[in-house]
Parts: sequence; structure tokens; C-alpha cells
Amino acid sequence: MKTVYIEYLLLDNLIMNYLIIFIAARCLCNKIIIWRIALAAGIGAIYTIFYFMPEFCFLQMFIFKILLSFLMTLVGISFKKGLLPFIKAISVFYFTTFMFGGILLGLDYFFNQELMIYNGMFFIIDFSLCKMIVYILIAIILLRYFWIWIKRYFQYDKLLVKINIQFDDLTKNITALLDTGNRLFDPITKSPVIIVEFIKIIDIFPEEMQRLFTLILENDVSLISDALSYSKWISKIRFIPFNSLGKENGMIPGFKPSRMSVLQNNEWLEIHDVIIGVSMNCLSKAGEYEALMHPDILI
Repeated sequence: MKTVYIEYLLLDNLIMNYLIIFIAARCLCNKIIIWRIALAAGIGAIYTIFYFMPEFCFLQMFIFKILLSFLMTLVGISFKKGLLPFIKAISVFYFTTFMFGGILLGLDYFFNQELMIYNGMFFIIDFSLCKMIVYILIAIILLRYFWIWIKRYFQYDKLLVKINIQFDDLTKNITALLDTGNRLFDPITKSPVIIVEFIKIIDIFPEEMQRLFTLILENDVSLISDALSYSKWISKIRFIPFNSLGKENGMIPGFKPSRMSVLQNNEWLEIHDVIIGVSMNCLSKAGEYEALMHPDILI
């Protein structure tokens, strides 16, 4: 007969519940409220403790499991009022839960851990804290990229988002594509980089900065050094290294916007710690978008 210690059970469920709800909220691009996620995770963990008590055996019924998932979703995930937003939230919650559980079971199979199953719940016997952390990290990485893959191939229309870029007092609204292939980071601040067509945002820059970017993008070496040496805008310009097919050790100029927002669920959400990279290339031949969004910004 195997023994399951209640404190380990409580801690394990608290951590797992928290991660599942947090990931679900991130997938929905909703506002993250830590105390609400922690409360929902605590509700699920406490339910698990009562689940094993004989006097509360009714909690093992299917209807109570459904009600628990509804309660955890309502408490832990922020979404607009209405039936459709709730259905979307609970669907993502179930998807994340099943994916998380499936990944952990798969890892258990590969690492030959001993399982105990009781009324639909499974426990990994003699599971150390170190192994649990490794399992969780692997599960999060797999969930993250699997979710990006789903969005990329089945929800293309939702990958097009409106963004607002502000430089000093001038702003520009453009359409961006959430691009999983964009893995550019600013080497100094480690901030994600959004690639934008220069022609679409040239109007927000002062004339001197427009000239600087034009010289850099046209790779006019003879004039770049002189222009940069006396320009007061040099501190605003960043250089982001990149590699692409047919071009290694490339460099793309960029800048840190005064402010940047993304339109999500009819609300403008301000994004911090982001760099805007500019390109002379046309990013969409069909004109569907003018920027490539880094996946870390929304995922």
C-alpha cells in the first residue's frame, strides 16, 4: 500500500494549478492578476484534500469536477462578462490542463516513474522536488511552442493585431503579424524586437532622425559615421544583430519607443520593454500587415 503525504499533495496541486491557470491566462492574452490566480490554485488544492475524505466522497462525482473547473476559471482568469468569453476561457483552461497532464504523463513514461491512480487522479510515487521542477519547465516549454503552432496554423486571422507606436509626441497605428520566426532580442536590454517597415513609421521621426535611419538602411558607409558623430539622436538608435538565409552577421537599426500599445479585446494594452526594429523591405506583398510581432510580447 502506497502512502501519499497530505502536505506534498497540497503543495504539488497548488503549484500545478497555479501554472495551469497562469498559462491559460497568458494564452488568452488577458490581464494577469496574481492574487486571483493564487486563490484559484488554492481552491483547487483544497478540493483535492477533501476529495480523499470518506465523508466528502460526493466530490468525486463528475458534476463537482466540472463545477470546480468553472469556479477556478471564474476566480483565476480575467475575461469580459458574457457567455462567449467564458466559454473561450474555460476551453483554454481545459486545453491547458489536458496538455499539461499529458506532457507530465509522457515524461513519466520516458523516465520510468511509478504511478498511482485513484478515481481519475494520478500521483507520481517518490517524486523529488528537483524532478518536479525539471518536469514543469519541460512542460511549460512544450506548451508554449505547441500553443504558438496552433495559433499560427489555425487562427491566422487572430495573429494580425493593431499596434500603436509613439515616438516623442507623434504616434502611428499599424497592423502587425505575430511571427513565431521572429526571435530577435536587443543584445543589451534583452527586450524583444518588433520589425516594422520604415516607410510606415517615418512620419513620427524628426527630419534628422529620418535621415539617420535612411543612411543606415541604405548602408551608405561614407556618410553614416559623419552623420552619427554629430547627431543628438544617436543615443536613441539601437543596433540588433541577426542572421537570415543568405545573410549572416547582419545588423538592423532600431529604437526604443516612447510608448507602445497593442489592441487586445477592444482595449489598448501598453507594452513595456520592447524595441522597434526598422526595415526597408516590404513585409507583406498583399499589404495585410506592416510589422512582425515578436511572439514573447503576446504569448
